[in-house]
Amino acid sequence: ATKPAFPKEGAFQQMFFGGLTSFLPAKTEVVAEMPAILPDRGDRKREELDFYVNSFYYYGIELMREGGSFKDHKERFLVPSKDSLNRSKYFTPLIKEFIIVDFRRHEFKAANKDEFKFDEHYSSCVLERAGKKLGKVEFV
Repeated sequence: ATKPAFPKEGAFQQMFFGGLTSFLPAKTEVVAEMPAILPDRGDRKREELDFYVNSFYYYGIELMREGGSFKDHKERFLVPSKDSLNRSKYFTPLIKEFIIVDFRRHEFKAANKDEFKFDEHYSSCVLERAGKKLGKVEFV
């Protein structure tokens, strides 16, 4: 049997949404592809945040796949600056905390990170923090 291709970002978004909503209290609002609270940058186009978690959390969540630029993703949440066009795409007082989740096929060495390690067929993954197993997710 051939090994399946690494899932696309949309597949990770669906899995992440399912996992996130199963662990949060029922009254918590989780909005996918959220443009409404984000600032209009003057070009009549609003960016879309992967997930916004409302109620008393006020989290902004952005997903990455296979690396991307962590610095660029982080700058999107920071206070506006004239030095960077990418900076502040997602900045709003309505987001109190943010997290960037990077799904990778290969191990990535970085301090203070949580890791999702997939089996070879992407049918399950194990969540680890600092090398310690926190849980396992089986996909249908």
